[in-house]
Amino acid sequence: MRKTLILISSLALLFSSCVKEELPTSTGEQETKVQTSGSFIKVKFSEELTALAEEATADGKVYTKSMELNSVFDELGITAMERIFPDAGEFEERTRREGMHQWYRISFEGTKAPVEAKQAIEGVEGVLSVEVPRKIKRMSLPNDSYFNLQWYLYNDGKANYDVKYQRQLASSNKGCDINIESVWENFTTGSSDVIVAVVDGGIDTSHPDLNGVVLTSASKNFVSNSSTITPDGHGTFVAGTIAALRNNSKGVAGIAGGDVAAGVDGVKLISCEIFEGNDVATDAQIANAIKWGADHGAVISQNSWGNYYDEDEDGYISKEELAYAKSDKIDATTKAAIDYFIKYAGCDNSGNQLADSPMKGGLVLFAAGNESIPYGVPADYEPVIAVGAIGPDWLGTYYTNYGDWVDICAPGGDGYGSGYASNYDSVGYSRGNIYNLYATVDQSKYDYEYTNYGYMMGTSMATPVVSGVAALLISYFGGQGLTPDDIKERLLKGANEDYLSSSYPIGPVVDAYGAFSLGNTPPVKSQDIGDVLLYIGGENKGFDLNKYFEDADGDAMTFALTSDPENFSASFSSSGLMTLAGTQTGLESASVRATDTEGAYAEQTFRVLVKDPNNPVDLDTDVVSGSVSIGTEEEAETTVIVTNASGKKVLEETATASGFDPMTLDLSKLAPGRYGLAVSYNGKTYYKQIVKI
Repeated sequence: MRKTLILISSLALLFSSCVKEELPTSTGEQETKVQTSGSFIKVKFSEELTALAEEATADGKVYTKSMELNSVFDELGITAMERIFPDAGEFEERTRREGMHQWYRISFEGTKAPVEAKQAIEGVEGVLSVEVPRKIKRMSLPNDSYFNLQWYLYNDGKANYDVKYQRQLASSNKGCDINIESVWENFTTGSSDVIVAVVDGGIDTSHPDLNGVVLTSASKNFVSNSSTITPDGHGTFVAGTIAALRNNSKGVAGIAGGDVAAGVDGVKLISCEIFEGNDVATDAQIANAIKWGADHGAVISQNSWGNYYDEDEDGYISKEELAYAKSDKIDATTKAAIDYFIKYAGCDNSGNQLADSPMKGGLVLFAAGNESIPYGVPADYEPVIAVGAIGPDWLGTYYTNYGDWVDICAPGGDGYGSGYASNYDSVGYSRGNIYNLYATVDQSKYDYEYTNYGYMMGTSMATPVVSGVAALLISYFGGQGLTPDDIKERLLKGANEDYLSSSYPIGPVVDAYGAFSLGNTPPVKSQDIGDVLLYIGGENKGFDLNKYFEDADGDAMTFALTSDPENFSASFSSSGLMTLAGTQTGLESASVRATDTEGAYAEQTFRVLVKDPNNPVDLDTDVVSGSVSIGTEEEAETTVIVTNASGKKVLEETATASGFDPMTLDLSKLAPGRYGLAVSYNGKTYYKQIVKI
């Protein structure tokens, strides 16, 4: 979708109307709040005046050699002058090339309001731009309701059944989700080569579903200007939607969270903290946080925040507030930071793609906003992807901002009210809030069963859903030459347009599989290869991979291993026959890929066990300090009897075992010494010797 940004003068906004747009007040939604009070302004100097400012600040002064500027500083009562984008070290060259070093924050303590200060300094020679700074709050609609399914990933029509209270909270449409199962199954679950910068509250790096996901060395707290990240529920929720560890037998599944059971890492995150507690964020903090992501390896900038227009916080958008929203536009420093991220993410100082980067340039996503109005800043800035929200019935939520500037929508939940009021299970009052992570900092507000997890709703929740799909696309298609426009095209053109509404435009619904299959139907897995047992010196095993993969377009497929096996060798024929031969004993995973003529591919992972035919029972070690794993030739109920050096039985255990899933025998309580093991299964007994240390 292409958008046209029309700048309308403030005079054109003085229309006559008594209409107010009502905002639901019971959910406590937090959003960006634009404030015009404060004792500082933002100024962009010319190169000549910047040089004078740098000379002055280097000497610890606030007055420059410009007499005209100094006169205004006297009038304002200036107290400080500092660069908004500080020296970037190795990235300073490109920072200056983009003119970001010319932006200064001017603090003053005089009686003038920031708007008056802006007017006073605008006429100074060498002052290119002046802005009154805004403070920012994030968009979120926290809701204490409990549901138990991630319906946005898989909606079976029962998405709002609360297993805790054993009741149906509201209806949902079967299939109303982001169509991701086929992507996980056939393409990718994420790649650690892809980094997402989460510009939000701090991510809880100790959360059990984010273990190792956040790059702490690259993360930064822009509130305290430190490396100490303060865990925050909203930021952690956003992070979990994108990259919570997937398939790890606990918690929730992140969209690009990898596959823990298969040993596949998902995408990585950088926490760019701009919110802490109930504090708001400044323009400078936000702009630097966005830029930081590009300078530290991220190729996606995730932003669930935006400007807020309910100035008096009465729950209504008045005529005056609506007029202000209509005239609002992105501030220059945020715009500069977004442009910088799009241009330099994944690149060196000259703008060339780094050899190990998955993309040349960066993708920036913003929440559309939650005031149910046709405006939203900075989401309406053309280069970014603006995200609206739907409920589990394909309908736009009551709160989502809308308009032609909204590029795409995603599940954001639509619960109304809080707690379990008598009418809370009525259709329309609880339309499937999004279930994901919370930070652990305030567990008292959640029941013990839901510690670390909970429900929220808002375009804040919808935006990381799209960021997660974008991260999957970059994980799969990433490489030299991939651009943000390539990913944006797949997201928007591959989206589901079946539920578009011309009267309530929030774009098409994100469709993960649609984005992957755009312009071509890639191969898919048709059946599992399964576990493979080989023997040293035994017969090779062949697999016709055309039976395990299929291509609906009829494209010819080529096959190859994407792993580097140590215990076996593999060869492929032009007809698709894969032949495996055992080379040394051991168990390892292997991945085979089927690629069509367009370069699209599907992949599946299987396990290969190579055994010695003369040694049906394997031990992982014969010198034991704690426990030993015992693998058998075939799956069977296995009994192990342990005897000491004098032949006395000291331990006996029975369990199901195989070479692929060995049984574990705990020997930690045995005294050091030599022991014998009698391993019996399927009517046969095999003997082993171990040393306990």
